[in-house]
Amino acid sequence: MMLKVLGLFLFQWESQARRRFIKSLGIEKGSNILDICTGTGNNLPALKKYTTDDSELVAIDLSEKMIQKCQEKVQKKKIPASIHRGNALQLP
Repeated sequence: MMLKVLGLFLFQWESQARRRFIKSLGIEKGSNILDICTGTGNNLPALKKYTTDDSELVAIDLSEKMIQKCQEKVQKKKIPASIHRGNALQLP
């Protein structure tokens, strides 16, 4: 039981820290955003707040498994993001 409570606490703390960090970046509303090394897409819900109908939210990761989990999260949370498999060192 203690581990479950600790896990919930850490998840909440991480979510708040992530949102504060993204806010500190000073992203302007309507910006095109590229999330490099997105992993499972944990940044995407917070980044979504800065997009509009005229902007794009794009996420890339090298791992096919991470991309699959990210796509599931994007669909479940209805995040308008374009998810791609790619190498951060070889962007087009």
